[in-house]
Amino acid sequence: MHTLNSNQWEKRLFSSFGHYGEKRFVENVIVVLVLIAGAVLHLSQFLYNRSLWIDEAWVALNLIHKNSLELLRPLDYGQVAPVLFLQIEKLFSTLLPNVEYGFWIFPFICFFAALYFFYKIVKKNLPDSSEIVMALSLFVFNIPFIWYSSETKQYMVEVFVFLSMFYFTQKDYQKVSNKYYTLGIAGVLSVFLSNVAPIALSVCGIYLLYDYFSTKREKAIKPLLIVAASWLSAFLVYYFFFIYKHPLDGMMKNWWSKCDAFPPLNPIEMVQFLYERFEVITFSLSSFNPKVGWCVYFLFISGIIRLIWTKQIKLLIFTCVPILLHFILSIIELYPFVLYSYKSYHWATAFYLRLVLYILPCIMIICSISFGFFVRFIFDRLKIKKLQPFLLIVIPVIFILSGSSSKFKISRHEIKTSITYIQENIQKDENLYLTWQSAAAFKYYNDTGFVKISSSQIKGMVDGGESIAGLIPEDAEKFCMEGLKQLKGKYWIIMDPIFFHRNLELFASKLKEFTADNAWVCLYEFGKSETAVK
Repeated sequence: MHTLNSNQWEKRLFSSFGHYGEKRFVENVIVVLVLIAGAVLHLSQFLYNRSLWIDEAWVALNLIHKNSLELLRPLDYGQVAPVLFLQIEKLFSTLLPNVEYGFWIFPFICFFAALYFFYKIVKKNLPDSSEIVMALSLFVFNIPFIWYSSETKQYMVEVFVFLSMFYFTQKDYQKVSNKYYTLGIAGVLSVFLSNVAPIALSVCGIYLLYDYFSTKREKAIKPLLIVAASWLSAFLVYYFFFIYKHPLDGMMKNWWSKCDAFPPLNPIEMVQFLYERFEVITFSLSSFNPKVGWCVYFLFISGIIRLIWTKQIKLLIFTCVPILLHFILSIIELYPFVLYSYKSYHWATAFYLRLVLYILPCIMIICSISFGFFVRFIFDRLKIKKLQPFLLIVIPVIFILSGSSSKFKISRHEIKTSITYIQENIQKDENLYLTWQSAAAFKYYNDTGFVKISSSQIKGMVDGGESIAGLIPEDAEKFCMEGLKQLKGKYWIIMDPIFFHRNLELFASKLKEFTADNAWVCLYEFGKSETAVK
């Protein structure tokens, strides 16, 4: 039998490999490196072991003080979360008691599951390597995703739910029956796991209907109807048991209205509303660089035009319909949209994006399609196609250098550092006063044994802030200021880096101050007008 020597094998290998093979090899290497970099960023944030902040602490207090059955009833502290999400969180927090990691494991797992589904989706729908690398870079270096992949809230779970339904709907199945079984089961679970499941399932339903009528498949409508009936049944069960006449419904709607989370009906004001909200979204996708944010605007608009021009109706359904549906539902005040935030703090922008976090992958895909088109156009005109592998390396490097990698250890309010400092410095004639910013997190750390301060020295909102749950920050601060004005003597105050008491020194003297890593502690003497800073 004739055998090939090593040189002949090498020639045959590279003749079949060719330019396409080289390009595909480089793409695969860059994709792996991007995924590894993303994993490192998210793992670093997870292991950072930051302090819980207000809303997180309120959810955590419910989880540690309620059993599984009690979590099926309305939560304390004005909190609302999907019941299946709460049950899974309860399970992990029981396995890892009194540590924040128990609350973060499930969102952390959901991020990597969402990343897997996102990668499969872009591989299927974005054939160009520059589009794939761009989409993955937008996903793994996105600071809101880094934040919510380890937070005691359901928003990263919603990203996972949306992308999983997207993937299962588009996936090619060996047996058609497996498709309907998968969609039925996944859809029912998503209803109990995510608040945005109705939007995700509506988008999937529209896609399936379009696919049915465009391909004219025979005998396919019955399983579709069965799947739709299972989704609708699950939603009705969830609605009547967990949403209908919910005691917090009025409070939540009032809260979001005061925060301008619902679009105005005036056309001019609505345009301004959309501009401001999408400015927040593009700001997050551009690593919080306003100048780059304008490029994201351009890519998003041109990407939609590109999808329409090339008649990619199915991809249009999955990327544009969720945004449109969410916006329509926000007009009728069923789903709040994005709050507008001042863009000087990356974590603050992440906070305002949480309600539409699940649609960010849609915008990433649209922008990547537009980016790939312009790359091909420019490289073809300049006849520099051979440089495209170099571009694949440049894309993630730009994201890293733009600041994402320097912001992965994100902390909203390091109250553990504040508590430690007070414990080391508080005197017998001094007290600690809990304001609205610190009450919830302090109560969590007190109830889990972290706090070593005498209970007789702890004043203020010792209930964890239950009395101000549901108030917008401005109203909560006014409420708290009234209590501070009544104080006499020396009190330690745990401040928030953003919402601090700007007028406190009008009626109190600052004696000591400590700031470090989003921790801010001040010792005030109340009842004196003079100010003495040491």
